Amino acid sequence: MASISSILEFVSGACSGTAHAADIVGEQSVALGMGRYVGILDIDKDSGMGSVQETLRGHSERVNCVRASADHSLFVSGAADGTARIWERSEETGGEPGKPGAWRCTGVLGAAGAASVVAVAAAVVQPGQAVVVTSSTDGVVRVWQHVRDQGAAGDQIEPVQELAAGKRGSALAVALAEVAGGQLLLATGGTDGVVRVYSGQQQQHGSGAVSFGAPVCLAGHEDWVTDVDFRLVARDGDGQEEEEARGATAHWRAGDVALASASQDRHVRVWLVSRAADQASAQDLLDACTQALARNQPLSTAAQVLAGPPPRRSVALDAVLAAHDGWVHSARWRADGGGTGGGHGLVTASADGSAMLWEAADAWQPVARLGGGQALLGCVARGPWLLAHGLHGTLHLWRQPGQPGQPGQQPGQGAWEPRAASSGHAAGVRDVCWHASGLAVLSVAADQTARVFARTQHSGWREVARPQVHGYDMRAAAFVGPTAYVSAGEEKVARVFGATRQFGSAWAALVGQQLEGCERLVAGASQPVLGLSN
Repeated sequence: MASISSILEFVSGACSGTAHAADIVGEQSVALGMGRYVGILDIDKDSGMGSVQETLRGHSERVNCVRASADHSLFVSGAADGTARIWERSEETGGEPGKPGAWRCTGVLGAAGAASVVAVAAAVVQPGQAVVVTSSTDGVVRVWQHVRDQGAAGDQIEPVQELAAGKRGSALAVALAEVAGGQLLLATGGTDGVVRVYSGQQQQHGSGAVSFGAPVCLAGHEDWVTDVDFRLVARDGDGQEEEEARGATAHWRAGDVALASASQDRHVRVWLVSRAADQASAQDLLDACTQALARNQPLSTAAQVLAGPPPRRSVALDAVLAAHDGWVHSARWRADGGGTGGGHGLVTASADGSAMLWEAADAWQPVARLGGGQALLGCVARGPWLLAHGLHGTLHLWRQPGQPGQPGQQPGQGAWEPRAASSGHAAGVRDVCWHASGLAVLSVAADQTARVFARTQHSGWREVARPQVHGYDMRAAAFVGPTAYVSAGEEKVARVFGATRQFGSAWAALVGQQLEGCERLVAGASQPVLGLSN
């Protein structure tokens, strides 16, 4: 009897409509919350186009947040079902040399039916041991310890600490950073407009769990804090050279940690965590004042010392970034460290529909503004690509190919160009049917749209048409010929739609085949911008 095998060729879906639904998990890979699934989107190095190559099951409700550890060896997903899941690469590569193994779930935190998890963070403190932080809608930030055990006992997961997210509200964002000597920094930002920074140390005896002390409360934001992210300037004692001092970050030193916080007050604040001097000399204070005046910054000595074991660290405001016209939902450091010239780079996403890339030259300034349409909720960037997701789950991908032929232009320093990324329905799919050619499928969903996906010549499966935007949730659809289909919605009316010659021309260019009967179709159709196709 002949065996039958199958391969995954195409995944369609929208990103979850939350600010923390995407994070980088590899050099060319991003993990996305996609409804109850986690999708792994790979970005092709040659074309710069992105497509979902793997889906991870486990959550029973919408995945709200995804966050990877600094070394990308694992990531955590949190969902509305009250649980968070730890995902790690399998050691099995499927027989292909150099190809990483599939992601698999190695731990479940929390219990089904608990408060929705809205933010997560993870840090690998030593091989086989990780610290995970979750924040839920019940206003509690929980610290967990995950220890891998290759024996019969299996992996061990235990809660080690609970932290209150202020007297009112809850933490909307959390971030972890590992610094020298097993010390961890934890930052939270929430609905009270305060950024809280904790210092923790791994216990040398007993379980080896991390315990965080009292937080330092950083005021300044005038609205909800929507995102926080750490950036290690350099690690102490790991052999890395101190990064070259330049411009607005000339005073950053090896061992310092930069913290970015985004807020609905339309501003991003950059805080600097540095070693607290036991006693500053008069000359040190004079030098600091001179540097601040040279950068046109106000003089400030409002550094707050973190409670915790030595070495003691202090936190102070370093910069305020203001250029967005709407709520700033996301602020993330570029995964490769920075932008042109190796400087520090930051990427932000806002309700004004734009994603901005910031670099620290003489002062922090935006060097690129991308988008400008639908409100953006989150964005991540690495090397020559940037991925953002919008309010209704749409993915926006840009690539900076560079123009090596022009003087002064190096790869990754040219104009940003849009690239195709995965797309799909933002609500449950109700029906799917094949086109007679076998090269396309039609789907309808509870997001009140009908979409056509086709196998294109150069970029794989892509959404090529959205012929119907309805006023009711869609329920069923079927092709009634090569150029027409019938659909039905919840208002119990069936409607027939036909293609146009304009679509037929686009179909031939994308798919490489002529649409049968295209010459008999009407030339085109128009629809008001805010109208429904019904």
